[in-house]
Formats: sequence, C-alpha cells, structure tokens
Amino acid sequence: MSEHKSRTPPNHLIPDFSLLDDEKLTEAADLFATPLLVYEGDRIAASWEKLSKALPKGVRLYYSVKANPLVGLLTRLRELGAGFEVSGLGELLAAKRGGAEADSAIFLGPGKSQEELEWWLKWGGGVLVAESRNELERVRSLAWKLGVRPRVALRVNTHTGCGEQRMAGATPFGIEIEEAEELLRLYGEVGHGKAGAVELVGVHGFLGTRILDWRALAQNVELVLEAADRLQRTTGQTFTFVDVGGGFGTPLYEGEEELDLASLALALNKLIGRYLVKYPGTIIAMESGRYLVAGAGVLVTRVLDVKRNGGKLFVIVDGGLHVLGGRDGYYGARCTSFRLLGAGGRGVETFTVCGPLCTPLDRLASDVEGEVPRPGDLLAFYLAGAYGPTAGPGLYLSRGFPAEVLADENGFNLMRPPTDLAQLVGGQMTSSHGEVAGLRSWGR
Repeated sequence: MSEHKSRTPPNHLIPDFSLLDDEKLTEAADLFATPLLVYEGDRIAASWEKLSKALPKGVRLYYSVKANPLVGLLTRLRELGAGFEVSGLGELLAAKRGGAEADSAIFLGPGKSQEELEWWLKWGGGVLVAESRNELERVRSLAWKLGVRPRVALRVNTHTGCGEQRMAGATPFGIEIEEAEELLRLYGEVGHGKAGAVELVGVHGFLGTRILDWRALAQNVELVLEAADRLQRTTGQTFTFVDVGGGFGTPLYEGEEELDLASLALALNKLIGRYLVKYPGTIIAMESGRYLVAGAGVLVTRVLDVKRNGGKLFVIVDGGLHVLGGRDGYYGARCTSFRLLGAGGRGVETFTVCGPLCTPLDRLASDVEGEVPRPGDLLAFYLAGAYGPTAGPGLYLSRGFPAEVLADENGFNLMRPPTDLAQLVGGQMTSSHGEVAGLRSWGR
C-alpha cells in the first residue's frame, strides 16, 4: 500500500484536439521514437483567438518566446499576428528565423550581454526594456557608438503583485519607481538634448506568472498602469508604450480551474479604457507564453520498466525531467493529466511514474491511481507545450533532448530532431590546449 493518498489524474483538463487522438500519437511515436513532443497547430490558433478576443481593442499581444522557442511554432504565431518578447540572443535569432519583423519584438531580461545589446541595436528591434541604471547607460553608450536611437522602456518594480511566482518586491527584476522618476528626468526629454542616444518611450511591468484568478491578473495590470500614470505626472513625460505584462494561467494540476476570461475582459476593458482616455494613443502591450502553447503539446513517452520497491509500484519511462522540465518544481507531487494510450493496462492500482534520470526528483506523477501499463506501452502527458525540454536538464547524464514535431492535416512535420549524442560528445575538447577530440567526426 502507498503511504500517500492516491489521486486520479485530472484528465478533464486535456484539451480537445482535432488531430492528436491515440492512434495519431502512437503513429508519431513509431515514426520518430520516444520520448517525443507532438504539437497541434490548430490548438495554438484556438488559444490565440480565445485570448486575443478577450483583450481590449488596441492591446498588442506579444508571445513570450521563453515558453517554447521552437521556430515552427513561432512561424505559426507570427502568422496569427503575434509580436515576440525575447530574453536572449538565442530567442532573438529564433524569432527572427520564425519571420519576426524587428519592430514587432521587445527585449527583456535582467542580464543582457554586450553582444546581445549590440545585436539588438543593429537589428533595429522594437522596444528594449532596461532593467537597471547601469543597463540604460550601457545601451546609451553603445547607441552613440553605433549611431542609432533605440526605443527604451524602463522595467518598474511595484513591490506588490500576484501569481504563482511573484516577480515584484525583492527580486532581480526592474528598478524602484523612485529611480525610474530620476532617470526619466535625466534622460527623458526627447528633442531637448537630454535623452542622449536613446528614446525613453514608457515602462514595463510583469508582476506574476501562471495566474488563474482573473482578479489577481487585473490587479497586476492596474498596478502597472498606476505606476505609468504616476511617472508621467511626476516627471512631465509622455509615454507612447506601456507593457502591463501578463501571466495568463493554464490549469495544469488537480483542483485548478480555467482562467475566467469573460470576467477578466470586463475588468481589463474598464482599466485600460480609463487609462487611454487620459493618455490616448498609448500602445498597451501584454505578454503570454504558456497560455498560448501549453495546451498544444503532448509528451509521448514509452514505458521501460514496471517494478515494486519499498511497498510501492513504480513505472519507469524514457521521458522525464529532461524532457518536461518546467513543471514549477513539483516533480510529480501535484497530479497532472496523463493517459495510457491504446489498450488497457494490467489492472487498476496506485503507482508513481518516474523518468530515466539518476535522481529522485525525476518524477512525472506520484501516487496516482489508474491502469498500470506494461513495459513497451505508451503514456501521453498533456498540457506539455510550454517549458518542456528548453526548461529541462538535457545535459544531465548526457541524455540530450527529444524530437519535436508539428501535426497538421497533412501529417507530421519534424521541427527539431533529437539530440545527436555522438555530436554532443564529439564536439568537446580533450585538453586545455584546445585539441579537438578524435570523436568530433564520429557520427558525421
């Protein structure tokens, strides 16, 4: 018997797919091997339409590339009308390859390298979000050198905010509102010689993530708008860009409910409408990552072993923490949606699903009740489209990352092949003198 109370996976959270039924997922696993991430493009389009319709007219919606930087998904989102929020050069290059126009991107992050800043300025990116006084000075210096005039917003820390992960208060993100006032007075007068080589266009705030309570999300938006209003009143500056963040949540675990978009829409229309009456013409930006892509992804993983140990039943699969890394540190402690594909298992029992990594943290589901699979069976974990392999320790045990495919009415399209383990090992150096290992050519 398990020492913990068993749970039933919350499979009512599984999205409605037009393509990815058990037969199709099994077919994909046979074609590409496991572990495997499969995405349905129509689900992304459905999530985009649902969220964009709920936002006030005129709000510009940006996709947070960190949620899933797969170029094939970025291309689909760009076709739907998304801008892109990037947080590093790799994401910037992925967005560019996905068809992003320079002016449709914003660049965030508390630690931007000189190379990243230079790349952004040469590209002519839309709005760069400066997260400190030092970063603003670095941007100004580089802009003078390159002869460009970037549009810059200041990330403001309101010290309050709601969400599963609070991003306000004592965090590495943004600057105090008093410091923002000082910087706006010093550099904010565009056209009067004080702005230097940058154009300070507004502010950015992001106060919490994976928010499922519409009231909390609306409160966060209100806090950022209040900060923008205060800064304009106290400095005399006029903003043309205000990014109120996002944090739109997707239910992943037992006991969670969908975000009430209808109620949120009413609240946002009131808050943003009131702000735009006072400051007409302002671009109001919002960001979303997980909400747009989580429901589109399914992790298909094959059962390697089923065994009893210490009075508990364990199911070992080939895809674990290295493939589905962004489950917020719960490591199976909260029950998420998954199913045994195809025929039934060998009876209903309580079991724990573990990945192949040599760590007790590699758990996808703990003490769940269901049909016990057999070795060779396939399990599908749903809501896996966000923070999967890119949030996982793919180099741990040199496991690498899985194949990722996009499903449409024409079949499966390989978007990214699995890690070539021969290249992973062969690309390393053998000594401090930089001699390339003989294995470099192995597997070419």
